Amino acid sequence: MSISLENEGYHGDKDLVDIPESGEPIYDEPLDGDTQFARTLHRIWQEKGDFSQVSSKSLLQDQLNELNDVDKQSEPEDDTRNDESLSVDDVLKLKHSVLTNLDDAKNELAVALDVVNLLLSNTPRHENTEIQLPIPKHSLGTAAINASELTPLQALKKSKIAITTKNESLQSAANIFDRASEQTEQTNAQNAQFWDDCLLLRDRNWTLIPSNAKSESTTDLEKAAKDLKVLYSVDEGTASNEIKHDSIASLDIKISQSNDFNLSIPKRRNRRLKLSIRSGNHIETSSAFRSNVEMRNTSDNVNERIDSLLRTLDYAQSSSFEEDLFASLLNEANQIPIVITSSAEMIVIELDTSSQLVLELVNGDDYIEEGEEISSKCDGLLLGVKLLQIRSYKNISANNNQVLKPILDLLHYEAFTESIKGLLGRITDLLCYVEVKEASYHVQKTYTREVLDIFLNNNKPQTIGSQGRISFGKQ
Repeated sequence: MSISLENEGYHGDKDLVDIPESGEPIYDEPLDGDTQFARTLHRIWQEKGDFSQVSSKSLLQDQLNELNDVDKQSEPEDDTRNDESLSVDDVLKLKHSVLTNLDDAKNELAVALDVVNLLLSNTPRHENTEIQLPIPKHSLGTAAINASELTPLQALKKSKIAITTKNESLQSAANIFDRASEQTEQTNAQNAQFWDDCLLLRDRNWTLIPSNAKSESTTDLEKAAKDLKVLYSVDEGTASNEIKHDSIASLDIKISQSNDFNLSIPKRRNRRLKLSIRSGNHIETSSAFRSNVEMRNTSDNVNERIDSLLRTLDYAQSSSFEEDLFASLLNEANQIPIVITSSAEMIVIELDTSSQLVLELVNGDDYIEEGEEISSKCDGLLLGVKLLQIRSYKNISANNNQVLKPILDLLHYEAFTESIKGLLGRITDLLCYVEVKEASYHVQKTYTREVLDIFLNNNKPQTIGSQGRISFGKQ
């Protein structure tokens, strides 16, 4: 079944008007032809207006008005332009208008100057018949003026001005070439100095690697070639990848005011390993770091420009190495039973009842605190720890690489020798007050307690009995 669609809809069905609560649909009643025509005519009159006043002239005028409105809408509106900047065409128009006005002003000034010169001249007007004012009758424009011959003085001044102007122009051009030549020489000297520094660092066994930055154009090839980085971490170390990744310094391509190339080390945390021995309120600590360059400069004077680079690299490498060393000490300290504290920045080990060994990572600027005494003993122990760590790099795969245990054994052996030394001192003090008479020794029972007190408790010997001393042997 096919239904033809029309503008008025399908007339076979009734139009549904409403469905009330009762559920019975309400349909629109069909209209007869006259009523339908009247409604359609009324709708046209409402939409199109009163067509009784429409004529052929009014229709033509309406069409012309619509065409004018369309043309006005198609024209660009300059007033509503949001962008206040001038376009290229506007700039050219402005330039031509300004030049035209300037030419007119120049011509006016030239004519006015000629008029003033004519009025101020001493020649009578009736005698100067050849002079004609180049003043246009209707408008001012370009005027041709016949200049009189220059006097020798005017020609001399004019030539002097021309020579001076040419001399200044030549001097300015010469200055431009001189500045360009100086800049070129300075750039060449800086490039040569940069590569000399790189070769010197390479000779000192520092690892130079190119940066990962890619040059965007061919003009940046020279800059990309000089974009180098220096690795100052210990390759054989067991440190984490984070420490090794942070142990990279880049050479600044832009030189400083003192014509020196500096190192950029943005990620270095500047933490140093510190060794201290605490005995009650007395604290002995190691001294601050001193680079190899500073120690070498005490004997000979080398280039200060290179020393600044080497000092910075030595300090950064020592800081990275000590962080790696502390990580190894921390792993070893977790297996030692006499460790009191083991954290990410401090290790405290109990040596005896009154002394402790402290290893900690501190800020390089606050290395020595108030109340601490620098001790050569702590310097030697810290140096021994570093040497043992370097020795362990030879055989990293071995699991028996111990750094902290030999230091603890040395400290315990030192305490043992100090104890033996004290006992021997007590025996010496005791023998100073004892007289040995014969090979067979005998001590009176009356003075046994005093003798043991001198030997064991390290008490000073006193006068014993009425004899004033202790006698061994037969009485």
